[in-house]
Amino acid sequence: MLTTVQTVVLWLLAATFIIAGIAHFTFLRKDFAQIVPPIFPNKDGIVIFTGILELLGGIGLLIPQLSRWAGIALILYLIAVFPANIYGARQHVPILGKPHPSVMVRLPFQSLLIFLLWWTTLM
Repeated sequence: MLTTVQTVVLWLLAATFIIAGIAHFTFLRKDFAQIVPPIFPNKDGIVIFTGILELLGGIGLLIPQLSRWAGIALILYLIAVFPANIYGARQHVPILGKPHPSVMVRLPFQSLLIFLLWWTTLM
């Protein structure tokens, strides 16, 4: 049984992933495509696919029967997409016209998301 704080954090995580998923189809689509490392073909397809994953993961967090699996999937997702953030930071790819956050900023942020997903869905 989740505490009130865990429940609030879970809903915030769900909102974060749902909004990020929507961003993959709308205002950040081109920016996200630019941080996909060049070794991957069909950057736009990857952005659409990862947007779907974020949307499904965020929705899954809100369904009690699925939240544990959604948490595991999103943790794996965050680990899998981190190389794109490294690439974006190294190549100085702009996000919304601003420099991509450095790896030193993204790593703690993604680590925090991973911890919060674990704390709310796996603990």
